Amino acid sequence: MPNRDDVLDVSPQVRALLDTEPEPGGHWQLYLKQVSKLDGADIDGRALVDFIHLGDGFAGRTDMEWIVHGEPRIPFPIDIDGQIGASETTLTIRTEYRELNGAVFECHGEATQLGKVYEGRWNVGCLKPETCGCSGSEGYFELTLVSV
Repeated sequence: MPNRDDVLDVSPQVRALLDTEPEPGGHWQLYLKQVSKLDGADIDGRALVDFIHLGDGFAGRTDMEWIVHGEPRIPFPIDIDGQIGASETTLTIRTEYRELNGAVFECHGEATQLGKVYEGRWNVGCLKPETCGCSGSEGYFELTLVSV
């Protein structure tokens, strides 16, 4: 049998990532806001999450609580990953909860307090493209460092 030790060669970028140890990334508060297209009601999402840093990226898992028409709804699990820089952030939020199953919220924002508070916009595609066909939803988000 031939020697295959040299078949899989890992790039220097991947090697650096593989050699990186995860580090605590702080305790953060995530806030999402949307105004309903149907009735103009405020829809607010709030979550506290502990991030783990791995190189330039981060990830976390938590429960998000939604408040619709001023009424709290049952919290549901979300996965968050992305990058946080000193002056900007990019987040991806995923959930498999009920009607949001498979929803991917993309958030892009800029620091209003370097490394501590980020504000920007989020968007998510249409959740039922086969029956709805809308362009999806969008809104405001804020990510705030609560503690290190």
